[in-house]
Amino acid sequence: MNKQWGIAVAAIAEAAEGTVKAQQVVIDMYKAEADRYAALATQQHTAVVAAQATVAAVDSANPPDTSSAPNLAARDHVIEAQAAEITDLHGVISAQARAIILLQGSKDVLSGALASRPALYPRFVGPNVGLGVFGGVCGLRPDGKPAPCVGIGITINLFSVRL
Repeated sequence: MNKQWGIAVAAIAEAAEGTVKAQQVVIDMYKAEADRYAALATQQHTAVVAAQATVAAVDSANPPDTSSAPNLAARDHVIEAQAAEITDLHGVISAQARAIILLQGSKDVLSGALASRPALYPRFVGPNVGLGVFGGVCGLRPDGKPAPCVGIGITINLFSVRL
């Protein structure tokens, strides 16, 4: 029974490791997606800074006027770039959130596998009673030869140590 339990525990641990390996692939995919979004956000931030410099240059050359097409075009570009940056940052947050959820799931699976491991058994065992058959030499016969005997015995152990 104990051997079967050990096999079952090993199967649970192997299944948990397999689940974790499969989830690690997805976690790595989400991490790559988050890195890609971070790179896009960096590129767009650079574009926003350049567009803001363009707006400042246009404003200094042509004072802002609501009917001024160059000013409006530069400002529209800044607004679009910043909106794209915000969208990409939302993508980063979403990918990181999915990775965190999968990591939490992996942690839960591993915790379950760890909890199902066999516990350490106590080295010192308390009292127990046993019943058994014995056979051997019980004494000497009148002629001096050993006297064989067979019987049933009861054993009482008050204390024992497991090795």
